[in-house]
Amino acid sequence: MSTTGKLVQNSVVCEQFMYMAFAIISKTTHDVARAIFYSFDSFAAKRNLLKRIMDTGIDEIDAQLVNKIMKAVEKANNQRNELSHAAFLFEDEANRASFLLYRPKHGESFTVTVDALSNWRSHSQNACVEASQAFQQLSEKHQRPLTIALK
Repeated sequence: MSTTGKLVQNSVVCEQFMYMAFAIISKTTHDVARAIFYSFDSFAAKRNLLKRIMDTGIDEIDAQLVNKIMKAVEKANNQRNELSHAAFLFEDEANRASFLLYRPKHGESFTVTVDALSNWRSHSQNACVEASQAFQQLSEKHQRPLTIALK
């Protein structure tokens, strides 16, 4: 799988932990939670949804765990955004090929190195681990299974 594919996959996996945390703190079934959570497209809107529930006075430990999950999802999304909202350009100067990442929003480009790609993957993978660990604690606390129901 390409680096971009891995970053997208990690972002999706992290978001699943956020969705399941939403199901727990909203005290709904997975079907109801899915209908509500996925009616919002952006991470910011989903984060706002969880924050609004947290503002109703959930347990402090739950709030800390949900905040950890949201931070991990944001971290994974930031890594995904670095590549998925940019264009790869090929440059060949004096027979020295290199790839540039052009960010249209910022009007800038920079050379993509193996280290940069590795760094993005590492941050993204760490975010998944962080989200997983926080969700596992939340799941165990509420005795809700760590599963995703597939239809």
